Amino acid sequence: MLNPQQNKKLLQKLSHCLEVFEPYLFEPQGKLDYRMFETREHLRAVPPDECFHAPVPHWGGPWQTCWFKGRYQPSEQLAGRALYLMPRVGGYEAMLWVDGMPKGTFATKIVVTRHGNHYCDMLCAQADPPPQHGCRAGILCGPPRARPRAL
Repeated sequence: MLNPQQNKKLLQKLSHCLEVFEPYLFEPQGKLDYRMFETREHLRAVPPDECFHAPVPHWGGPWQTCWFKGRYQPSEQLAGRALYLMPRVGGYEAMLWVDGMPKGTFATKIVVTRHGNHYCDMLCAQADPPPQHGCRAGILCGPPRARPRAL
């Protein structure tokens, strides 16, 4: 059994390993072009297409929800591979919708690593080009200074 000092040292080493190797977990395959929609309503389904518009430099505010919508078509070389989405849009927490169905959550409210606890979600277990995957995320934003970044 390890004593408390050994446990502390082991956890420090594991944390360091996470910081060193975490950036190598994923290979970026591209950026997702997106549109957005802000509302104070707490919607329980994806808003209609006509609500979405081009991104703006600043979004957010108290009790503000921002939806981001984009489409991604995997290339032929990604066939059969798992695809993940790692949004960098700011905000507090989010739900990912893929092809109109809830698929996962994102959260920055619990910061375990430099990007939060749940920072990516699987789009599909096996990419199947050429169909496009429609991605929608509802983001409950933080302070009014939050800015969107490419998905």
